Amino acid sequence: MIINMLVAILKVNFKRVATLDDFVELDEPLYAVAYLWLLFSGAGWVSVDYLASRVFGLTGCGARRPLPARTESARIETASGVTGERMA
Repeated sequence: MIINMLVAILKVNFKRVATLDDFVELDEPLYAVAYLWLLFSGAGWVSVDYLASRVFGLTGCGARRPLPARTESARIETASGVTGERMA
């Protein structure tokens, strides 16, 4: 889309631009800057997949849920190297 906007600016609208004020009034440079921003930063919380995951409660990359808190016994088992078995 960035390339599409650049072609629109150069081939179609640039012929009608006489001053900087005429260029600022064009819509295509604004669209190109918005697409450039999306290219580098990503859509994040305004993306469709993130919003759908929030609405429908789906899990995946877009849904950021905190990890469950570990219990004290799980911490002790992990620290001692024993996993899956209870210490006596």
